[in-house]
Amino acid sequence: MQVEHLSGSRIETYYQCQLKYHGIYDLGMRGETHPLTLMGSGVHYMFEHATNARIGVSKGSKDPMDYKDAAVKEYGVDEDLWPLMGQLVENGIGWGYFRMVSKTVGCEVGLDFELSDGTKVVGYIDRLDVDYPTADVIDLKTQKREFDDTELAKKWQGRIYNIGARRLYPNITGKVSASFWVLRHRVQRVWFTADNGKSDEQELMRIADEIRGCKEPKPSPSGLCPWCPMYGKCKASRQGVKARFKHRRT
Repeated sequence: MQVEHLSGSRIETYYQCQLKYHGIYDLGMRGETHPLTLMGSGVHYMFEHATNARIGVSKGSKDPMDYKDAAVKEYGVDEDLWPLMGQLVENGIGWGYFRMVSKTVGCEVGLDFELSDGTKVVGYIDRLDVDYPTADVIDLKTQKREFDDTELAKKWQGRIYNIGARRLYPNITGKVSASFWVLRHRVQRVWFTADNGKSDEQELMRIADEIRGCKEPKPSPSGLCPWCPMYGKCKASRQGVKARFKHRRT
């Protein structure tokens, strides 16, 4: 399969289901967008615009709630999700999302770098706070479940953020905190060192080789199958979803 570039979401997709990766990134197919994903994009929009106003990047309101109507229109958020959308934003504000905004260097900070084997790595940091020699990467999450704390350090999203933040700001020599603001639950943090970044670069190159070497992508059925672009073509996905709901009924 192809590796145009790596990102946290691409790696997650590959290990979630090789066939889904093939459909999206080799064949350029796109499935339906889950309504909760659109709602999450709206929440990101609200916080991004309010943060930019607070750090002087743009003019406008410093209150995320003032961008709710624009976010709903931009992403087509279902009306029945508007109350949840507002509640998640209020949670973030109440937890102190803007407490350290004086250290913020940007929102939607783009990462685009090459590993030593030429593999490109791409990503976006929702918000990056720098306080030399340390930094805090803030990632907003609107998912139903919080993360398993024991698995948090293994998430490629945070590991890539650690590498990318240091490449953008070489004076970050201390620890980088990846703060996942899981807005339905709590803030979950994990810390990475410069040495973690070096070893993760090697692991990223290994993953890139693994994906390139995958000649016969296999399906891995799950409850997410109906939103996969391969769903109509993949018998395993339909059988897997049926089995899942049969298990629920019993």
